[in-house]
Amino acid sequence: MKKILFIGLPYHSYIGAISHEMELMGYEVAFYPVELRKTWQKVLRTISKSAYSSKLDRFFSNMVRKEKNSKYEYIVILKVHPFPLEIFKRLRFEHPEAKFIFYSWDALSPTADYTPYLQYFDKAYTFDPDDAQRCGIGYLPLFCMREFQNLSSGEYDYDVYMVGNMVKPARYKAVMAFEKYCKGEGLRFKKYLKCTPVVMLKLLLNGFIPHGLKLHSIKQAEFVNMMQRSKATFDFANHKQTGYTMRFMENLCAGRKIITNNRRALSEPFYSPDRIHVFDDLNFNGIKEFLDKPSKQDNSDSIKQFYIQNFVKTLLLSLIHISEPTRRRGIS
Repeated sequence: MKKILFIGLPYHSYIGAISHEMELMGYEVAFYPVELRKTWQKVLRTISKSAYSSKLDRFFSNMVRKEKNSKYEYIVILKVHPFPLEIFKRLRFEHPEAKFIFYSWDALSPTADYTPYLQYFDKAYTFDPDDAQRCGIGYLPLFCMREFQNLSSGEYDYDVYMVGNMVKPARYKAVMAFEKYCKGEGLRFKKYLKCTPVVMLKLLLNGFIPHGLKLHSIKQAEFVNMMQRSKATFDFANHKQTGYTMRFMENLCAGRKIITNNRRALSEPFYSPDRIHVFDDLNFNGIKEFLDKPSKQDNSDSIKQFYIQNFVKTLLLSLIHISEPTRRRGIS
């Protein structure tokens, strides 16, 4: 059986879902996290970055040594930072026949700068179209897992819901402003917002008194139930980006209305004024009327392209006809 070495951030159930799709395509998958995620390791990263970095270096060195004699057709990396560059180059050297594929679901920034690694990949993609143009790599939007594809719905208990992480004060400010708007318009708004103690402190320092925030992620079954019982979702990105959030993709494929501040949606083939409302700044005028509009389920190819099965196929099949000189770049 052909094999894939898969390295990435174990974020919610997304990594498991991607691995499953690879297995359905006939591959044996070996996964390694790109960060150390146990509680004590997270604490170590907070109190001593140098000690955490040393432990991470040992982790990756051991991984490269352990996998040295394994034969992989693909080595797929979702999120390359904080993989140490010199250790990553050793991995590339030890597997000259493997096709190296990179995907970033983070916007390019000083803390997520993947550009030094790009020369060592045979193919690279990002979820952010502006970053794709800036770096000369492929643009591949995020995906929707199978359980959200054409999700059924019953009676709507909520007009709008939101599930997300509070990472930046700007997102908290937007959610609070939207909640105030909903109360004024008599709209039912349901939210589940996860926040770490560190971010709660940042909110306090920025003049906010946090309320309604959770210290743990929502359970998947509860998330699905919330989506099924809601007409629409409120989408506001944590970071400066032009790519669509995972929640945007999930709700698009599930047939839910989307309220978003991402203006790029207006120029997309899947855009429809009865399905997507784009707001500027924190101006929510027209949302109540938008929610009252009937909308049709869209099962077109413009939606299906975002299914996880098509996402994984794009990652892997784009390299089937890659030439030998191109595949060996960056390892001399």
